[in-house]
Amino acid sequence: MKKKTISMLALIAATVLSLTACAGDENVFSDPSVSGNNSTPSAGALDPAATGNLLTVLDYDMTQYVSIGDYKNMDLGYENIVLSDEEITSEYVGFLAEYANQITEGENITDRPVEAGDVVCLDYCGKENGVAFEGGTGTGYLLGIGSNTFIPGFEDGLIGWMPGEEQDLPIAFPEDYHNADLAGKEVVFTCTIQYIVNPDDILKLANANLEDGQEPFADFDSFKTYYLEELQNQVDDYNKSNIKNYFYDKLPTLLTVDQPIPQELVDAYNIQIMRAITAMANSYGVDAETYAGYMGQSLDALVTDYAQNQLYYDAALYLIAVENNVLPTEEEFQTWLADIKAKSGVSDEEFFAGASESEYRVYFFEEEVADYLVENYYS
Repeated sequence: MKKKTISMLALIAATVLSLTACAGDENVFSDPSVSGNNSTPSAGALDPAATGNLLTVLDYDMTQYVSIGDYKNMDLGYENIVLSDEEITSEYVGFLAEYANQITEGENITDRPVEAGDVVCLDYCGKENGVAFEGGTGTGYLLGIGSNTFIPGFEDGLIGWMPGEEQDLPIAFPEDYHNADLAGKEVVFTCTIQYIVNPDDILKLANANLEDGQEPFADFDSFKTYYLEELQNQVDDYNKSNIKNYFYDKLPTLLTVDQPIPQELVDAYNIQIMRAITAMANSYGVDAETYAGYMGQSLDALVTDYAQNQLYYDAALYLIAVENNVLPTEEEFQTWLADIKAKSGVSDEEFFAGASESEYRVYFFEEEVADYLVENYYS
């Protein structure tokens, strides 16, 4: 009987390429204390059909218009995820069990007792008062001992068992178990461990599925080390992604507008956001006005709020980049753009159908400067 869990790895989501500012519906910038320009869109600025390379902060010397407060010591209100030793073990052993499912032929172990960290092939039948209960039976299930996949005590209870022996495992479901019919109940699982998966078979599979240029793993310990390093990298990337999301909310509040921002730049950001809102509305099968109503605002107000936040966010990053001499070069951008175009496998026409080159350029700029900020002040 598996415990209902959410794997930490499931929470470590890949970063999605997003060139719009509509990622945080509840976090729009509306502090009038930092307003200094007329952000009302001019005629035609909300035309979602507008195309071409829109203006961005990279087309201006933003130091002439805005200044920024203490960006090095922002209180983000975010705590980095740090995996405990138990969570690391759980993720690793669970990964081994999932990986072992891909083994088609192996030299299984049947001549020693089960140890913590083993992956075992298990038959089990759970019974309450001698009667099998629904969902409590499985055959040939690959279980990592220490993965915390099953209810507390189950996996530890199998340690020391010999493959091939049928035994009973008395155990109690947790009081807060998600199935109320079983919560807190005393049951017995009749189990047979068919075999223990041979780590050498997992290693062979790993070496048969190496990435291009990757050196084969010399032994199982080196494979484990590699996995744990990758797991930590994923956690680090997850934390970095979250911190950058917090930047999007916090950095605009540090900006002071010293001179009115050019109206054509304001209009360009309004067009970009209007495009994004229109696309989002279309995905829901409604028009932009209706979608804005879902958000509790008029369309004009929604566009203005999001566009101003995006503009101020980009302007803040621009000031940080200039102050620290980390403004990306055109050569760096073109190298990055050529790489993602090649990986997309589509024509230039298709590639630029969703976003112009200037939008890709400002996205690259945002990522590079935000990464600098994380690595130097928030890691």
